[in-house]
Amino acid sequence: MIETKRLKIYASSKEQMEAFIAAQSVDVLKTAYSEMLDGALMHPEQWEWYAIWMIELKDGTHIGELCFKGLSEKGIAEIGYGIAEEYQGCGYATEAVSTLSGWALKQPGVSCVTAETEEANIASQKVLKKAGFIPTGKTGEEGQIFARGITIRPETHGDYKNIVSLVLRSFKEGTDYSDGTDIVALIEEIRDSEYYIPELSFVAELDGEIVGHFLFSRFPLSKTPDGGHGGANDTDIVMLAPVSVHADHLRQGIGSAMIELGIQKVKEMGFVGIIVEGNFRFYNTVGFVTSFEYGIFPVSGYPMTDPRCQMCMETFPDSLKGKGGYVVYDMYFNA
Repeated sequence: MIETKRLKIYASSKEQMEAFIAAQSVDVLKTAYSEMLDGALMHPEQWEWYAIWMIELKDGTHIGELCFKGLSEKGIAEIGYGIAEEYQGCGYATEAVSTLSGWALKQPGVSCVTAETEEANIASQKVLKKAGFIPTGKTGEEGQIFARGITIRPETHGDYKNIVSLVLRSFKEGTDYSDGTDIVALIEEIRDSEYYIPELSFVAELDGEIVGHFLFSRFPLSKTPDGGHGGANDTDIVMLAPVSVHADHLRQGIGSAMIELGIQKVKEMGFVGIIVEGNFRFYNTVGFVTSFEYGIFPVSGYPMTDPRCQMCMETFPDSLKGKGGYVVYDMYFNA
């Protein structure tokens, strides 16, 4: 049994499922629940993935059900749920779905939890989004597919071809300043440089498909705007660039999830700060501030439209103190 602040959620036993099915007055539901029981009996070793999960208030009042539709070979579990009409609008569905999908993602072999809902069912979509699911851009037999459980891992050589395709589409369809070819060249240039950090170059996967890519690389600050050396140590500051999210998955929280994980990895490796150039409205939401506050200034062949686009982040309190200097890209790539 799983308990939340307001609920008790548990997988029914055979006897509980039989009694529940017998009490159903709607034939469609009786058939659906009977099929779930058959699945549970056929796969007793995966009982939780086929059983009816009951949702009760702390006083034992039954208010709804949850279920999974088995567990696929790829580790994908599809969740379904329902709350009795008199208990809707109280946040119970969100609480239950968030809790059970979170439980599922902690189980061995589970990579992702999905759910389908009709495009017209706005209430259900809101429940899924509040529970941490994002729309995948795909449609299943019952409607739009949402997923929770983005996998973020270090890139491998085998990912390179897919990363190129991702970046080209991401920038061509998602921006008005690049067709992606220069971004692909940037990634390759970083990989070939002494500043490349394999452990800090990541891909994000959803349902086995690469939907995001980002990397951090060492970045020496210059003492002067013309690229003179003598600023921060080459090994203690990193640059976040580039960041790519599949055009079909923009504004779905993938970028934030990637960067938040990356920041944690940067801290674990002991780097004192992160520099990034981009949309300050986005990066400010994940903890970056204008780099001028730390005496770090941009020097670029492409003047930024807003000085707030050059940002940085301390990874530890006062870790950027005394690390001021200039961001000179020519020095970075031609060192």
